[in-house]
Amino acid sequence: PLVYRILEQCYRAAPKEEMLAAVCGYLIKGGCFEKKYHGWYAAGIESEIRITGLYEAYLSSMDERQVGSVPRLIQMYFQYNSALSWEQRAVLFVNIIAGKERQPEVYQKYRRMMEQFAMEQLEAGHISDNLAVIYDEMLRFGILNEELAHCLAGVLFTHKLVCAEPKASRAVIYEKALAKPKAVPIVGGAAYFSVYSKDYRVILEDSLGHAF
Repeated sequence: PLVYRILEQCYRAAPKEEMLAAVCGYLIKGGCFEKKYHGWYAAGIESEIRITGLYEAYLSSMDERQVGSVPRLIQMYFQYNSALSWEQRAVLFVNIIAGKERQPEVYQKYRRMMEQFAMEQLEAGHISDNLAVIYDEMLRFGILNEELAHCLAGVLFTHKLVCAEPKASRAVIYEKALAKPKAVPIVGGAAYFSVYSKDYRVILEDSLGHAF
């Protein structure tokens, strides 16, 4: 956007906190949470700029494939404020798990919260790369009961499909044991589906239902 480019150039010319706050505020207001904007939010937190939504924007724009310690301000803030989507909370918790050797006190403060989160997500049937890490970590603490064990069984049979075809909008799963195929959306180049045997095939379709 033109306004963003102008603000960026102004900051490069005079890197002051006021201008950094203006850039971050503009990006947050515009819903710009792509990975390419993460550096701005990280700089804003490092400078301790106070802008509504800055911490949430930091988590939303993180590259989920990169795991490391999150700033202490983030750790402290979300210990008492859980107004995050489950995807954002999963990003936070995975990074806390990854840093447990370096910051064991942070891990212990969040452990009960992560256990509760894992149980909630199992009950909801959610799965993602981050949740897989969290489930693996939290199950060792004996969080399973009969109901959760049933939920976990469904998660264990979940497969991840990675798709590089930009036109593909959904994957249709044909499993021999099922009378009807099931379709799952492809979001961000990935789709998750459950199958209970090795006898299945996957067909990709575009938004008009044309198969590849």
